[in-house]
Amino acid sequence: MADKGQTPAASAKSESEGMEPTIFRYVFRYSMGHQIALLTLTVGAYPLYYGTLELPKIIINAIGAEDFPKPYFGKEFAQIEFLLWLCTAYLVLVLLFGGLKFVLNVYKG
Repeated sequence: MADKGQTPAASAKSESEGMEPTIFRYVFRYSMGHQIALLTLTVGAYPLYYGTLELPKIIINAIGAEDFPKPYFGKEFAQIEFLLWLCTAYLVLVLLFGGLKFVLNVYKG
């Protein structure tokens, strides 16, 4: 509403300064940094997610394989040693991905 001493144009100008015209502009104005941080964390979670899906396949294929010892990273691994390394890597990935999901959910809240 216009005050008694203000023109309608001046009243509209003061109202528009306090309120953003769209919800998207409001969100970007007041939380752009948080949105970028959430996007970065989410995109950073994708490689961990892919690893948690891919490592079980590698583990299953290594169980039935007969062509051991295999050279990986310049060292030869026996089948059991290779499976232990894969299972340890899987455990680490699951813990990292779970922790990152927890951080994302807490940060969103």
